[in-house]
Amino acid sequence: MIPPISDKQAGILFDSRDPFYRSPVGAVCAGTRVTLSLLIPRGDCPQEVSMWFSKDGKTAEEIPFRFTENIRQYQRWSAAVSPDAAGVYWYTFRIKTNRGEYVYGRDGKNRPVCGRQNPSAWQMTVYAPSAILPNGWVGGTFYQIFPDRFFRSGNQTVPQGKEYATLRTPDQLPTWKREENGDLDTTDFFGGNLKGIREKLDYLKDLGVTALYLNPIFEAHSNHRYDTGNYEKIDPFLGNEKDFRDLCAAAHKRGMKVMLDGVFSHTGEDSIYFNKYGTYANEGAYQSKESPYYSWFKFKKWPDDYTAWWGIKLLPEVEESNPDYLEYVTGEQGILRRWLRAGADGWRFDVADELPDVFLEAARTAVKTENPDALLIGEVWEDATNKESYGLRRTYLLGKQLDSVMNYVWKDAVLAYVLTGDSEQFAERLRGVVENYPPCGLHCAMNLIGTHDTPRVLTVLSGVNLPKDPAAQVALQLTDAQRTEAKKRLIVADVLMFTLPGIPSVYYGDEAGMEGGHDPLNRQFYPWGNEDRTLQARIKTLGEIRKKHPVFRQGTLKILFADQGLVIYRREDGVHLPITVAVNCASKDATVEIEGPRTDLITKRRYQNTLSLEPLSAVIFEG
Repeated sequence: MIPPISDKQAGILFDSRDPFYRSPVGAVCAGTRVTLSLLIPRGDCPQEVSMWFSKDGKTAEEIPFRFTENIRQYQRWSAAVSPDAAGVYWYTFRIKTNRGEYVYGRDGKNRPVCGRQNPSAWQMTVYAPSAILPNGWVGGTFYQIFPDRFFRSGNQTVPQGKEYATLRTPDQLPTWKREENGDLDTTDFFGGNLKGIREKLDYLKDLGVTALYLNPIFEAHSNHRYDTGNYEKIDPFLGNEKDFRDLCAAAHKRGMKVMLDGVFSHTGEDSIYFNKYGTYANEGAYQSKESPYYSWFKFKKWPDDYTAWWGIKLLPEVEESNPDYLEYVTGEQGILRRWLRAGADGWRFDVADELPDVFLEAARTAVKTENPDALLIGEVWEDATNKESYGLRRTYLLGKQLDSVMNYVWKDAVLAYVLTGDSEQFAERLRGVVENYPPCGLHCAMNLIGTHDTPRVLTVLSGVNLPKDPAAQVALQLTDAQRTEAKKRLIVADVLMFTLPGIPSVYYGDEAGMEGGHDPLNRQFYPWGNEDRTLQARIKTLGEIRKKHPVFRQGTLKILFADQGLVIYRREDGVHLPITVAVNCASKDATVEIEGPRTDLITKRRYQNTLSLEPLSAVIFEG
């Protein structure tokens, strides 16, 4: 179908997101034939047209275009490519007319630009056939739990071996004062445990949750447990392996999956592997060069001068490509497969951009061999298709490593939109991910607006500037007016999180109205009995809408309108009833003409031919 062309338009026309100009659009499977077309003004008398096409920014191949037809005042020139190997490809156009020879590319906002200098190239993501959707996950809802802070079952006491720990009560704040060396004291525990999570499964099921994402549960010195002490043992504060197996079985009985947090770029200094303080009976890498773990670590001068994660000596880095370490984690009897056999259904990899390709590829082989429907998610904060780390272009989503990533790109887009009302920037960010991500990466992305690494979303959406001083953050209390405004924004953000492609992920307590600044104030104990019922009800309603409408599984995203604070988009899959979402984040009412009567699936309010949206409001309707 020829796109609308105004008589006033002049210059070369191309849109990488329009099937008239690029078919098919978006990421493609290796071997797919992709046709690209340009419209060039006939008055320019085009003489030669070609495309520079390169993989991963390396040597480019020049592909000639041919004239195909006249369309009004334009000539259409076309060519086709069939990239047979997975990778990220880049392309620009070379055009020779009676006006001269030009390079045609795009600017930072994906708008076409033409000139003699080299503009930015367009991206074409090509993925391997092995990038298959884990069907048991798509269309569901994640719930992220920081295990120590969710729910305590029984009379919790300090377990043997944890004598250094402080046990707090649920109504207290986490320790926020720093030690003399600047490190945060992470030895205060609140006693949340696996049995406690199990006791609350019915609450989570009623909320619409289909998958749990648990922050680390393995033995460690700290309350956050990113300083793993023993990958083979559940932390005694949380319970034991039987408790974990029982939790998984109970979750599966309710149709819920369990995803574990794998921290494999470093261990703790107080671990069975490094054993800096002699806590464990065996000899760790710190104690002996003869230790079976010595080759895992990066010693500059043994034993005290070693590479640590971000320079934090508490977290000695491991050499992830070390054969012994790879076998320990990814082998047939390795950590990944062991805990899948115990009941887990997937893994989230901490700091995935610090894990080398050889590790991620071995991890995928191990996990998918054990369970083809298991999900692999990576912590990546940027666009995962063109991310570079340590001088290398990463290949996370091309079929040999991760299924998808935590969708921090969309988190930033959603929060910026509901705070500023900049609908055009929001739409452009959405289109960028949709264009670049393979189907598996898009529909399995963990859509989030808050995590254990970010301030509480309600506090962020209040618009307050968080002070750097922890004491000032502790003293920060939102006014009633700030809280009311933040709740309106959060309700809109939840609608976006639940209706865009991907899997929405609720950080524990966000649905209860929890507030808090940076770590550790974003990790307070869940306020059982003091929840915000309005926010809870909205999450439950959105979960029910997702469950009822299959279009949220793999439906495409089509942005119908994005201007003046208003965004309207549609999810459709060609089989099921489409869903249209309209969101107004402007400071004034917005009025939209609609076809026939429509009922808002959230409020059940019925609209006739006109849709009126107040500031900070959203509707979802069929059709």
